[in-house]
Amino acid sequence: MLWTGTPALEEQVTAYEKVRGVSFPDDYRLYLSATNGGFPIQTFSRQRAANVVARLFELDSASEASNLWSAQVRYAARVPPPLMPIGLSTSGNVLCIGIFGTTRGRVFSLDLKGSTTEIARSFSDLLAIFEVAGSEHSTERHLRLVE
Repeated sequence: MLWTGTPALEEQVTAYEKVRGVSFPDDYRLYLSATNGGFPIQTFSRQRAANVVARLFELDSASEASNLWSAQVRYAARVPPPLMPIGLSTSGNVLCIGIFGTTRGRVFSLDLKGSTTEIARSFSDLLAIFEVAGSEHSTERHLRLVE
C-alpha cells in the first residue's frame, strides 16, 4: 500500500508536540517519521482495513483537510481531551489516538454523534494488517497488506 505522505523530520514532530503540549505514543511517532500519513493510493481487499482508514493526517500537508495542525483545531469541540484526531475513516468518522491516561496509544473511531469505539489497542495494531517496506526512493514508503 502506497501512501501519499512524505516522512516528517524529527524537528517537525518535536515542534508539534511542544506547541500542542502533547507527547505522541512511540509507535505513532515512528510512523510520522517513516510515512507521515496521507491517502492510500491503492485500494485493498481486506474489509476491515477498507472500513477503517481513508486518510491519515500529515504534519506538513499544504491541504488544510489533510493537515494534523488544522485537524486538531477543526475537531477540538468534538474530540474529548485524552484523544487527538489523526485521520478519517471511509465512513467519515474521525480516527483518534489516546495521548494520555488510560487511553494513551489506543486508537478510536469517533462518530458524528460523539460516540467513541476502540478500533485498535495501539497504532501498531491499527497498521498490523500492513507491512511497512521502504522502496528504492528514500521518500517513498509502501504499506502492503500482510497476507
